[in-house]
Amino acid sequence: MGRPIRDSLRAATKLTPFRAAQYNFDKLQAKSRQHFSAAAEHWTPGPARFLIKVMTIRERLEADILAAMRSRDQQRLDALRYLKSAINRVEIDRRTTLDDEGVTEVVVRQVKDRRDSIRMFEEGGRQDLVEKETADLVIIEEYMPPQMGEEELMALITETISQVGAESMRDKGRVMGRLMPQLQGKADGQQVNAIVTRILESGG
Repeated sequence: MGRPIRDSLRAATKLTPFRAAQYNFDKLQAKSRQHFSAAAEHWTPGPARFLIKVMTIRERLEADILAAMRSRDQQRLDALRYLKSAINRVEIDRRTTLDDEGVTEVVVRQVKDRRDSIRMFEEGGRQDLVEKETADLVIIEEYMPPQMGEEELMALITETISQVGAESMRDKGRVMGRLMPQLQGKADGQQVNAIVTRILESGG
């Protein structure tokens, strides 16, 4: 083979910088796959290395306040700030920082107060205040625990009445005392009271 032909072949087969880099990348990729396959053969499940931090109710409230400020939603901002103030007042009174359970107690109380206010304003014919309180109520209810369904609630009430051996309205206090701690924030207290009363008045 003549020298010009050999030189042409060498030039044709010589790797350009790009092709050389691609060649090296392919070799590294193949080597990584081999290591991964070998490791997978000996891998056994272990404890999770990373945990997702669950946002507390207070942290969620703070984030929602900032979001309301950014969106300039004044009604939502006012309602959230009022709820935050209510939580802070309880913490000052108790000289402690509330956990999610304590914050939920405050939320439940605020929801009850709003519902009572709505009823009073309805009776007084103040539709403007009814609408405002109703809008605030909807916002605050976002921080309530998931509400218990009617069938689930009835089942729990019936079971509790049976457990305490209640037979008449004289036993209502015992029934409510057993029920309400289980229903904290999960059902409307007035609704629970009405159902218990109806069942006991009918003979349990």
